[in-house]
Amino acid sequence: MSNFKEYIAEFRKRFDFPEPGLSYQERQRRRMAWRNERTLYKRKCDKTGENIIASYSKDEPFPVYKPDAWFGDDWDALDYGQDFDFNRPFFEQFFELQKKVPRIALIAAHNVNCDYCNVVGDCKNCYLLFGSISCEDCMYGNPYYSKDCIDSLVVRNSELCYECTDCEKLYECFFCQGCSNSKYIKYCFDVESCSYCFLCVGLRQKQYCILNEQCSKEEYDNKIKELWKKSPEELRKMLNELKLKTPVKFMEGKNNENVVGDYIYNSKDCYYLFNSSNCENVHYATQIMDSHNIIETDIGEMGNFIYENSGFYKVSNMFFCHWCWEVADLMYCSTCTLNTKDCFGCISLKHKQYCILNKQYSKEEYKKLIPKIIQHMKKTGEWGDFFPIKNSVFGYNETIAQEYHPLSRKEVTEKGWKWVEPQERVKNIDNIIPGDEINQRENKYSKEILKLAVKCKATGRLFRIMSKELKFYEKYNLPLPEFHPDERHLRRLALRNPRKIWNRVCYKCGADIKTTYSPDDPQVVYCEKCYLKKIY
Repeated sequence: MSNFKEYIAEFRKRFDFPEPGLSYQERQRRRMAWRNERTLYKRKCDKTGENIIASYSKDEPFPVYKPDAWFGDDWDALDYGQDFDFNRPFFEQFFELQKKVPRIALIAAHNVNCDYCNVVGDCKNCYLLFGSISCEDCMYGNPYYSKDCIDSLVVRNSELCYECTDCEKLYECFFCQGCSNSKYIKYCFDVESCSYCFLCVGLRQKQYCILNEQCSKEEYDNKIKELWKKSPEELRKMLNELKLKTPVKFMEGKNNENVVGDYIYNSKDCYYLFNSSNCENVHYATQIMDSHNIIETDIGEMGNFIYENSGFYKVSNMFFCHWCWEVADLMYCSTCTLNTKDCFGCISLKHKQYCILNKQYSKEEYKKLIPKIIQHMKKTGEWGDFFPIKNSVFGYNETIAQEYHPLSRKEVTEKGWKWVEPQERVKNIDNIIPGDEINQRENKYSKEILKLAVKCKATGRLFRIMSKELKFYEKYNLPLPEFHPDERHLRRLALRNPRKIWNRVCYKCGADIKTTYSPDDPQVVYCEKCYLKKIY
């Protein structure tokens, strides 16, 4: 990887950002601790009094408005503005403001019948989706531009898929990872442009294959009838055994130039980038789409010149911000949107300009004050750091930080960070069935299961099966879920390699490679050149 260090140094110099004092992993943890996607609560809207679903519990000190009310014109976040006090640290003043300004209950826009979804847009009839766009009749996961998909992790442009991870353009596929442009495949890894394949790894343009062996249609149909009787655990084990015997590419990605990371597509000059596409000069970042000139940022689309940010959409020149979209030229702001620009330390602004701590200034006053505030933050040691974890609006275990950087309750509280005791979501249960018994029932697809609470066989948490998903399982003869939706999500995450880069050599030619497969991983790893020779 050439010149990425020089690029980062020049970027920091251009915007007068200091060298960070924490490691990359700790800086990422700090940003992620401000992003709650999956923990939802029932509470009242503080604007309308209605019962709503929110990502904030009723115990938070600030008001929480349902999306329609938050976007309404009958309230103004400038009413909570305060003067900047040069005798106090900036973060202290920002968190004082944070306790007063109303927050939006869920990040949601242009949805129909998607009340239990967060960070979603243009979706219809979806349930427990998090971080999705343009989906219909999907449940549990974060698909994009997809329809009728259940239990997914970054599945794009797909339909009728179940338990698929990091896949694109699939149709009626189950238990697949890293697959694309395929239909009717099951328990496959790194399969492309294939159909009717079962328990296969690294295939291209194949049909009727089982365990990477060619079959006739009749042989295929007969064999999968027997294989399908095995449990998901048995089939996963068979797939993993085949993976260890089959060479894999050092990274997942296509159409890249000078990149290091994993699951990168159509990108150029990127380093330590993961699960991203259409990027250029993006470094130390995760889940970034259609963006350029970004450093130390997680989860966003269509951005340019961004540094130390958590969550964005259609932004430019944004630094140290949290969940802002359709904005420009912001620093240290949170949940600002709708053409807000040239603001510092603001919360929940819409259509505003030249504001500091939610107080309106003239252009001349703003331009005069900002350099003074930056110098003040340099003296207090705050300039160049993202918001501290201890002041996050969420408990650490409510956020995606717990998914990628897990800590125990004791570890979190010892650091002085917030921990929220999980609430039991399923209540008033008369009948409970253990997860390991749910698929042993004589008629497991009976509607009687809808009246029962299933006890997750890993965590003991209770969950229900919905009528729509039961019909899906029955139609495709799928096993009923034995684990809580949150546990299923964590198990999909665990299928991925860690977001960490190691130096290795190609098993075939000995060329140096940078890969997410650690040197201790027994997997046979090829460089791209050797891998392409193998599969084509």
